[in-house]
Order: sequence, then structure tokens, then C-alpha cells
Amino acid sequence: MTVDEILQLRLYSQNITNPGKNPTDILSSLVAIQAQDPGQSKFALGSRLLDGKESEINRMIEKRKIIRTWLLRGTLHFVSAKDIHWILDLISERIFAKLATYQKSLNLNSKMLSETESIILKRLSGKKELTRAELFTYIEEKNISTKENRGSIILINAALKQMICLGKDQGKQETYTLLSDWVEKPKPISREKALGDLAKRYFISRGPAGLQDFIWWSGLTLTEARLGLEKAKPFLREETVSGQTYWMSKKENKTAGRTDSNEYLFLAGFDEYIIGYADRNLSLDPKYSELVIQKNAIFKPTILKRGNVIGTWSKTETKNGLEINVSPFFQWKNSDKKEVDRQKSEIIRFWSGRGK
Repeated sequence: MTVDEILQLRLYSQNITNPGKNPTDILSSLVAIQAQDPGQSKFALGSRLLDGKESEINRMIEKRKIIRTWLLRGTLHFVSAKDIHWILDLISERIFAKLATYQKSLNLNSKMLSETESIILKRLSGKKELTRAELFTYIEEKNISTKENRGSIILINAALKQMICLGKDQGKQETYTLLSDWVEKPKPISREKALGDLAKRYFISRGPAGLQDFIWWSGLTLTEARLGLEKAKPFLREETVSGQTYWMSKKENKTAGRTDSNEYLFLAGFDEYIIGYADRNLSLDPKYSELVIQKNAIFKPTILKRGNVIGTWSKTETKNGLEINVSPFFQWKNSDKKEVDRQKSEIIRFWSGRGK
């Protein structure tokens, strides 16, 4: 297996060159996608659909099929309603342990957090959806400061304890609601089964990938990740390339490498194709890394060709509508302009809601 074949298989397994029709099915296939930037994460999901539109994804959120909350690595993600509870059951304890020192530095003790939980439960009961500012006002009334990032920790704590999730937006403001009002909690599954399920679905949806990639993405310990991989092995096959072992779906996708070599692919910021691996050097040349991954850990939207990152893009609202700007890493061929313009039109179509 060559590096090019690894990249083509990743594009296929991530539904980038193998798009689907239903956003919840795609999200379930990917397990979760990072949603630090809600607009970009919607595009990340939409770019994996045959006719993706932001309005369609918004409908799935309003129907409570897609949930946004703090999940893997303690970072905001989109996750399907049927997966949120068992994943939080699996990973929350590890994140709490990582947050403990930071909470102590903020003088935010367990008694205070417990009190904020009671306030949040009381204020959100009755299927209410409140903005961050509204929730923080109620917490401040009890002489608990939400400043210096304390408020964010309070919300993360409540989300990891499966109390709250992000609700429907109020204009441009995010809201928070009780998770129990959106999703009924199913019967818990064993930790061993959860580890196996998470590993299986990671390697099938993002393979070829290595064990360290899975550890980075999931936030699990080495021991937990190894146990999960052992449970998942009956569904996977392995290949060694340049001394690195990669795991992927046992099902061979014979069409996976048949991507048009002239096709440009525009991916979202924080897209799982980039952020879903510990080692990004296969798709992102290290000399261009700082042009994609900024010092504040912001991942810019990228442009791919044959699975390699060759530039970044951004969108700007103008009086004439949405404008897509590209920043190539090197001179592109003039003959490729038509394909780039087509991809720009697809991005505009996604946010405008127009069909093809």
C-alpha cells in the first residue's frame, strides 16, 4: 500500500468521495465530528452528502437527531442522539481527571460545581433553552463567579455529567438545554463493549489509521485503546507501510482509489480528515502546517487534491452575497480554474440552501 492509496482510502471511508444522502447516517458512521465552529462543522457534514444544505442539517438539529456537546478530548462535537450517552459514559471520567488541576487553579471546587448543577437544572427545567449569558446571570446571583473561563468549565462539567447539551440557536446566540429533554437515556453498555465499539467505528470510518491516531482522537489511555482495538480486530484488516501499522475496514472498497485526479475537494475547518489523526504529515506537508493549524489551535478550511492539502479557503459575506476566497500554497494550473470555480459554487449552494 502506498501513501496515495492510504489517502484515497481515508477519503472514501470518511464519506468525502463516498457521499451519502442522510446527515444522521453519515454522522453515525463517523461517530462524531469536531464542532468547535458550528458553521464549519455543518459544512463538514454537508460536504459528505450528495446534496448537502445547511438548512437540512439545521432541521436534524431541531428534530434532536444531531446533538452538539462537549465530547471527545473535552472538545465540542456533533454526535448522533443514539450515541451520545454511551460515549460520554466511556470518556467523561478521563476528561474530568484532566480538568481537575485547571479547576483548582480557578478556585472552582466540587461544592461550587455541585451548586451550579442545581442552578442549571432548576433554570432549564420545563424544556427551557437559555443562552450562556442568561445561565451565567443566574449563577452569578448565587455569588459564584463565571469569569476567567470559570463559566466554560461549569458548562463543560454539566455536559460531561449528561445534564445539558447545546439547544437551538436564538438568532446568532447559542442556547443550552437539558439533555434529558432532547434524548432519552438508553440502558448502559459495558465499558469493554464500548471500547470495542468505539475502536471499530473509528478504524472503519477513518482507516487506514494507526493506534496512536485512535488514542489522539478518542482521548483514551494506551491500555484502553489497545483493549478496544483487540475487540475490534475481527472487523478490521491491517497493513504495514514504512514500518507503521495501519488498521482499516475488513471490507475491501475497490472503488475507493478512483477519485478524479483533477478534482479539488474543499473541506471545512477542523475537518476530521485533518484533525482525526495524530500524524497529519501524510496529507499535510509539514512545511505548510502553520498555514493550516494556527498557534491558537484553529484549523483553517482546506483544499485537497489527490488527498493532499494544497491550500486554504475562507468565506466572506458581501453585499452581493457569499464570496469564497482561496489561498493556494503554490501556483495552480490555469486549466484547473473551472474545477475550483465549480467547488466554490457548491460551497455557496450549501449555505444558500438552493438545490442543484
